[in-house]
Amino acid sequence: MDMNMVLEIHIFMTGMIRMVHQGEEDHLNREKRMIDIAVIKNSELVTRHFGQWPSFHDAEVLRIELDRDTLTVSITVFAFEMLKEIDERGYYKQIKHCLITFVLQRIQELELHDFNEQNALFEIDFQQTSDGIVVTLFPTYGVRGRMISGEIEVLSLKPLTGRVQRRQKPPISGTEIKGHKT
Repeated sequence: MDMNMVLEIHIFMTGMIRMVHQGEEDHLNREKRMIDIAVIKNSELVTRHFGQWPSFHDAEVLRIELDRDTLTVSITVFAFEMLKEIDERGYYKQIKHCLITFVLQRIQELELHDFNEQNALFEIDFQQTSDGIVVTLFPTYGVRGRMISGEIEVLSLKPLTGRVQRRQKPPISGTEIKGHKT
């Protein structure tokens, strides 16, 4: 083991343990750093829908597609805004449900683990570095990963209508807002 590699252990309320390599941004200190969303093409689709750039807390990764010919990764996420209000079942109320598809272009590094039937996220972190744009998927349960790409784009944001219940497949209805101009 490299002595320069210092590991910190963070224990979450769920009892999960996550090890963080020295130098890796700690997602628990999110408020201390600025995310430059200007590096994400069409980021205004997300900020317009939510009123700000979300942390993607409790969002779920539904699909990850790898394309070796174009060196791209597409990630589709079921996201929503969680309110502080509690519903009649005892859950936090959720609004602004949507499906967001990100496309990471010119992939330089890719690491994915534990993709399963749920893939609930604690957070998605986007950081501009000298190596490129680093996208880190911090899990609550399921997929975790880190990708470095040359460019990121919000390909589409599709608002969902009707009642959406957690941990069920989101309904595919609503109007899709595409990032590409036709």
